[in-house]
Order: sequence, then C-alpha cells, then structure tokens
Amino acid sequence: MTKNKSLIFIIIGLYIFLGVSSSYAQDTLSYFDKPKKNILKFNYSTYVLFGGDDYIVSYERMIRPNQSLSIGGGYRNFPNLLKERENDVFVLEQKKKGGFSLSAEYRFYLLQRNKRLAPDGVYIGPYSSYYKSGFSNAMEIKVDDVIENSFDLDADIMIYSVGFELGYQFIFKNIVSLDFIVFGPSWSWYNGNLDIIGDLSANEENETVDAIKKIVLDKYPYLEGTLKDLSVNKKGGFSQWTLGFRYIMQIGIAF
Repeated sequence: MTKNKSLIFIIIGLYIFLGVSSSYAQDTLSYFDKPKKNILKFNYSTYVLFGGDDYIVSYERMIRPNQSLSIGGGYRNFPNLLKERENDVFVLEQKKKGGFSLSAEYRFYLLQRNKRLAPDGVYIGPYSSYYKSGFSNAMEIKVDDVIENSFDLDADIMIYSVGFELGYQFIFKNIVSLDFIVFGPSWSWYNGNLDIIGDLSANEENETVDAIKKIVLDKYPYLEGTLKDLSVNKKGGFSQWTLGFRYIMQIGIAF
C-alpha cells in the first residue's frame, strides 16, 4: 500500500473518531441499560499501516465494573518488500513469509470522566505484546543494469513489548464497538537474524543490510522510531531494547 493510501485511511479513521464523538450525545441508548461484558474485535489498523495482510482479533472481558482484561492474537507478517530497490540492491521475489502476534491488556475505565458505564469511554492501563515473523526474499545487486551478484535473504524477527496505553471505546446501541488506542508508548526488545545466502563480499553484505533497513523505513515510515537505531552484527544477528509505540483501531461486537 502506498503512503498516500495509508494517509487516506488514517484520515478516514480520524474522521470516524471525530464524527461519532460529536454525535455521541444523540445516541438513544439509555445510560441505565445493562452494559455488555464481552466484546469481540477485529484490528483494522494493520490494513491502514501495512497494506492489509494481517488478521488480528481480540477479546475483551469485563471483570469488574471499571476494569477489563483483553487478549488478542492472529496472523501477522513483516511488511512486504517486493519490487523495491535501494541504490544497487534490488528485491526480486518473495519466497516465503509468515508470522503471528499475541497481546494482553488490563484496562481501567475512568468512571469519573466517562458519562456511560464501562466498557464505554476513556481507559488507561498496561499492555504487553509478542510478535514473531519470518520471510525469505530473492535479491540481486545490479550496477548500471548489469547484475553483479544474486543471493537470498532469510530473516527471522521477534519483538516483545511492554508499555502503557490510553484509549477511548465507543459502544453504539449497546452492540457495536469502535475502539481507539491513541497513545501507547512501549519498551521493546528486538531480536532476530538476517541470513544472506550467497557469495557476497563483506562490503556487499553491509550494503545489503543497510539497504533493507532503508527500504523498510522509506516504505513504512511509521517504523522509524523503532528501527532506525537498530544495529546488525557481522553474523547477521541483532538484539536490542528500544522505545516503541502502539496505535490501534478496532471494530467489534458487544455481547
């Protein structure tokens, strides 16, 4: 998905958020109606940011009048790098990809700030998440349209995060949920390896690693805060704690 399309989806999400909040007072649902304790949600923010190849669902359960526990998970891939280039390094073909993510949140709904009963309204709380993905790409180094070298790039990536989130959940007609995590800083551990399969010189290997990082950041600038400071050692491995951020938009059904 191009940057322009991503920007359009973000604008649409903000429009929905502002539009529904401005008309929220006109909702005919009685404040005293018994709120639902369960919400099943679909995370559509991955479509906005990464092109729609992820399928993440979550389940939220009220365990106290103002507190809930939410767990989530599903199929998630590392961003697609097909048909990209950086200087003399070209990505040709994606041979395999796959991954998954898991998450858990504990939410505290601010009853004194909210006009309606939880799980409707402003919430805060801690969260943790785990993401693992792998991919393999066929690549080549080309100078002046002459192929200098061809090789495969295999990668395995694991990210574990712990953080704190602030969000707002709208419950319409006691059925439909719109959930926005608008602020979610984290402390994240990145671990993995890049395996270059082919006969490359040390300079070519360094150029390839730098090119992959540049391709990812150019295509998905949302990752800049978490990837720009990562370093890769000579064996292709990396392991580092760094600051991250979480922004999620979900739609769901309350029952």
